[in-house]
Amino acid sequence: MEYLPLLSGSKEKVSPSIKKILPSLEEVSLKLWNVLNIKQKESEELDEEGSTVKPWKPEFKKMMSLKYFVSLLLSLFAQLDVMNDKCKIRSLKCLLRTYYDCIDVNNLELGIQVKEYVEKLCAYYDINELGKEEKDFYETLKLEFLILDMQSSLLSKNISMAKFYENKANIVDKCSTMKPENVFNICRTLYNEGLKLYNEEQYYDSHYFLQRCYLILEKMNKFKDSTAESKIKVSTLIMLAKCCMKINSEESFIEASKLLKLLQLNENKEIEVLKLQIELADHQKLVNSEAENLIMKTVITISSGVEILKQIMVVLNAYSGKRPTTAKNCLFYVFTNKIDFQNQKFREIIESYLISLLWIVTSQLKAESSLEKLNVAKTILEVGDRKLTFELSIDSANCLVIMLWSLGKKKMKEENFQEALQWFECCFVRFLNKSKETQQDTIGKIQRSILQCCLKLHDNGTFENTLKDMSELSKKNPITLYYRYVNMLENHGKEIDKDVVLELLTALAQFNDSRTINLLALCVVESKNYIDSSCYDKDQPFLDEPLKQAITELLNKCNTVGKKSCDPLVFVALRASVYIHGKSFENGFKKGDPKSLSLENVEMIEKSVDQFLYFAKENRKGNNVIDINNDIEWFSSTCFNYGLLLLKNNIFDIRGVKLFACTHRLIGSFDETDEEIRNKFLKWKCKSTVFQSFCERELIRQDSDHLKEKWTEIRARNQMVAEQIETAQNDKEYKDLRFQSILLINESWIICNEWTSLIKRIKYMNKYGKSYTEDNQEINAMVENIFDQTPEDDTKERDAMIRVIDTIFVERGFKSEFCVGTRMLFKWLHLMLTKMIENAACEDKQLCYIRMFQEILAGTPSDGADRLKDFEIEWLAGVCWNKGIEIILRSKASTETADDEDVGMEDSFFNDDKEASAATVADPGRSMPGGNGLPWCEVAIAISGFSSGELQCAGMKSLLAKLVRESAVSGGFSASGKNPQPER
Repeated sequence: MEYLPLLSGSKEKVSPSIKKILPSLEEVSLKLWNVLNIKQKESEELDEEGSTVKPWKPEFKKMMSLKYFVSLLLSLFAQLDVMNDKCKIRSLKCLLRTYYDCIDVNNLELGIQVKEYVEKLCAYYDINELGKEEKDFYETLKLEFLILDMQSSLLSKNISMAKFYENKANIVDKCSTMKPENVFNICRTLYNEGLKLYNEEQYYDSHYFLQRCYLILEKMNKFKDSTAESKIKVSTLIMLAKCCMKINSEESFIEASKLLKLLQLNENKEIEVLKLQIELADHQKLVNSEAENLIMKTVITISSGVEILKQIMVVLNAYSGKRPTTAKNCLFYVFTNKIDFQNQKFREIIESYLISLLWIVTSQLKAESSLEKLNVAKTILEVGDRKLTFELSIDSANCLVIMLWSLGKKKMKEENFQEALQWFECCFVRFLNKSKETQQDTIGKIQRSILQCCLKLHDNGTFENTLKDMSELSKKNPITLYYRYVNMLENHGKEIDKDVVLELLTALAQFNDSRTINLLALCVVESKNYIDSSCYDKDQPFLDEPLKQAITELLNKCNTVGKKSCDPLVFVALRASVYIHGKSFENGFKKGDPKSLSLENVEMIEKSVDQFLYFAKENRKGNNVIDINNDIEWFSSTCFNYGLLLLKNNIFDIRGVKLFACTHRLIGSFDETDEEIRNKFLKWKCKSTVFQSFCERELIRQDSDHLKEKWTEIRARNQMVAEQIETAQNDKEYKDLRFQSILLINESWIICNEWTSLIKRIKYMNKYGKSYTEDNQEINAMVENIFDQTPEDDTKERDAMIRVIDTIFVERGFKSEFCVGTRMLFKWLHLMLTKMIENAACEDKQLCYIRMFQEILAGTPSDGADRLKDFEIEWLAGVCWNKGIEIILRSKASTETADDEDVGMEDSFFNDDKEASAATVADPGRSMPGGNGLPWCEVAIAISGFSSGELQCAGMKSLLAKLVRESAVSGGFSASGKNPQPER
């Protein structure tokens, strides 16, 4: 600002030295300006709506100072280069751009400085002549400066100053002398500010700027042929109308009405006009006819493009909740007058309008009588049938039919069967049924509804005519059969043909779902009603026999399959039998009914499956082979799920064995080439084998007769499972199944004392194992089973078992490459010591294992998840100590009588709740050591050193030292751990 005095003396001569640097000053200024602009554009981003986003606003605010500085440099150059008017205009443009950026990022403090300088510069240029071209451009820049002042005032929430600057700019009067593109930019600014104020709920101020925008647009005739200008003009009128609606006064409603009439003068594509007209009609609380008149005029002026027609439909559909008749009439007008039925582009619109019109008629019209609605629906369908030149899509046709059918069903519930019949008949308009082959299911449902209405209306003629029009498939539908049966009873009196009755009942009995059973029950009720009626001849009870014969045969076969036959009726009965007994079985769990859980239900399912398997076998022998794979899947999945239900309730007995055995046999009869389906059935088969083995294992535990034979059978089946899965898809379920089958095989070897096979299995895993985690889990389960089956008297078997244990520990457990965790090893040692600590024959091996475990324990991180708990370490140390003392006393027993005092450590604290209790340390001071007891004591001391509670270790050391002194034993061990004073 210091060089502003230069402005007053701008005509004075410039020194040569200054002239010399002028080009450099301009060049540097322009380069710096361009660099700043490039940086600005590179940093700007577009949001989802296409608006510019400046994520670097804090930096941009700092950059404004640089842009201001550059603008000042250019301004300085312009003052020094007296004859260069273009440079003056350029510097002013830069200043205005800087001012605009300050407003854009809300840097008002710097913006005020720029504004003040521009005002002084403009005051200077106002009294100093510029060239004609520059003068015109200068006036435009001054106008732009006033617009920026207006924007700055709006940003500062100073609406009155914004209006002042807008009024001072006098754009309405000056716009005719300005370039159209500049005027358009000003209009866009005014529109945006009006829109912003509208969104901020400042409706009066928004109205002011929007009105100014519209006035400018009106004066610029050049905009009429421009799409962009025309669009902003329409948008401005719409926003003005919205403001009037929000102002909510009598005057504003009158103005809004005028604005909407302006919009109706020419065709437009703005759906907002229709929305506003609807809103205005609601605000003015017009009667239906007046509202419809206004809305219809708007609809008429809206263009007939595909997209705008879609929007009209959406708006009128929503409006149908308030004025359904108006919405329906307007939609119908569009449907009949604005849609090009010859143009394929309108196909979707035509279908949508038909659906909307019928939807309003069937669900939205409340005041009209049902008969009036029926007549309107018929009119719509007639117009559609007359104008449509193409076939409706299946989905659209079905949608229309379902709406008509649903209203007919509603009338049936209201017991208005005559009117329901007319709604159903509407479903058979020609254009709705051009694709009969693909609509058989829907048509059949409607025809059955018509039959039901005819029964209620006793209209036998319509009933028979409808029956003639039905397809063969619909005639065989169980509901159709039932309606035919009822119609025969009601309309044929004593002339009923018992052969026809038997034919109907037999046909009905061939279906296998629960609905069929219900329909049969209804037939019995209708027959009883007929027998009670006056039409029934009590001397010739001809209906009893066919009814009894048909139903008895079905129900008997549902409960008892007595003959081996492949008759389809037997097959239906078999499936029903499985369903009935299975449901009874399933409900037994829900109700806690032990009778429903009886073995009889399972045996009935088993017999049904046997009969079905015979049917499947006979079916494959015939010439007309029926594809029964879906039925096999149903039977097998049902048996499997009922078996699974037992397992989920912890029931492992003969019922589970039978159900899983049925599943296994059913899958064996499956014949399918599709690999994916075969894989699914293989998985079922493997699961049923494994689950059956679980149940058999529990039965063997209850009854040990023929134990080896039973376990051999279990092993053989599970070996097949393991082999099948070995080559099958390697997913998690298969891995789990194979793992369970191998566990069962291993268990069978253990129980059958086949120790050699077990050792081979272990060595195989050690050599070829693919997953240490899974193999270790298998070994872990093997160890548990081994110690559960420890031979007591058979020395040969016990020695063989010890060889297996030795193989597990030496060749697997203590080798780091197999990654057996410390806790798992401890578990194995715990099982071994619990079961075999008293076995003197394997004391050396046990001591060896414990020493090896001691080394692993030493290498286990103290803060790792695999680290043993203190009470577990103390338990192991206590067992070792007590074993050592026991051996010492045992060796001394041949010469002395053992002391009555309790010498040892309690090991009973290794219990479920894992509460560690201090072990009682025996005092062997008066006992003479002997045998191999000392090493056990040494390892006990070493192991106890790993516990955080070191009192036990100290006590052991003290007692062992006393023992050594008294027995004159020297050296031979080194105690580990700290040595605190024992607790008194």
